[in-house]
Formats: sequence, C-alpha cells, structure tokens
Amino acid sequence: MSVLITVEIPVDAAKIDGAQQLFQEILPDTRAFEGCESVSVHANRERGVLLLLERWTSPEAHKAYMQWRMARPEDAARLGELMAGATPKLTVFEDLA
Repeated sequence: MSVLITVEIPVDAAKIDGAQQLFQEILPDTRAFEGCESVSVHANRERGVLLLLERWTSPEAHKAYMQWRMARPEDAARLGELMAGATPKLTVFEDLA
C-alpha cells in the first residue's frame, strides 16, 4: 500500500535558505532509498514552516528510512539546528483511490 507522508517542520524564517541547501544535499540519498517513490520540500517563509511531501511504497519503508537517517549523526545534528527545539508534525495518509 503506497502512502503519502507530510512533515511540517517549524523553522526560523531566517534559516529557510540554509534549509534549502541542506535538503539539496541530502535528498538525493532519500530519493535513492528503497521504497521512496518521491519527495519534495516546500516553504512558507511568512509562517516559518517547511513542508515535506513524501510518497513511499509502505509505512515500513518510511520507518526504515527514518531509522537510517537518524542513525547518521551529521544529518540528525543539521536537521536539529533547523528545528531549534520545535517538534516536526508527521502525518501518514493511505491511498484510497
């Protein structure tokens, strides 16, 4: 079952350009990860929010990816700097039609 995952990440609006650079660096690995069908990143500069739209072959594939990504200390640290203590909101949607 293919799933759509949204991740809303609150960030300081001044850090959005840095976030763009970070995602340009790390998304090729994400897109190559087994089970990833697509991923894109969008920003609302006024609200200071990044939105990731991800499509995965299954929730399990996404879970495996998240475990892999968070096991990479340099990636976890860089992502943590963007969030500045805020908690991202992750929502999983299943395909209906």
